[in-house]
Amino acid sequence: MDDHIGFPIENCTLSTCPILYAYVRYQPDIGGNIFLMLLFTVVLLFQAVFAIRFRTWVFLVGMFCGLVLEIIGYGARIAVHFNPFRSAPFVMLDTHVASPNQLTG
Repeated sequence: MDDHIGFPIENCTLSTCPILYAYVRYQPDIGGNIFLMLLFTVVLLFQAVFAIRFRTWVFLVGMFCGLVLEIIGYGARIAVHFNPFRSAPFVMLDTHVASPNQLTG
């Protein structure tokens, strides 16, 4: 139990608790995050088609992992838009840190 609000933060919503008690103190834009999630999904599909066509399997593995992590990260940002009091920011942070390593490494 958290002393400053009297009940666990996980039970908070934007209508019951101030945003100051959230894991992140802002509400991510839903439009931009949906656009980027769809963009990375389309890129993933094109990448899979080109990798199969040109038989670049090892390159596909790295790109696939990185793009899937980006999609998961933007999905977590969309979840944070609706409820910033859940643990989705940790998923968002982890995937956005790890995915560039997959895409460039």
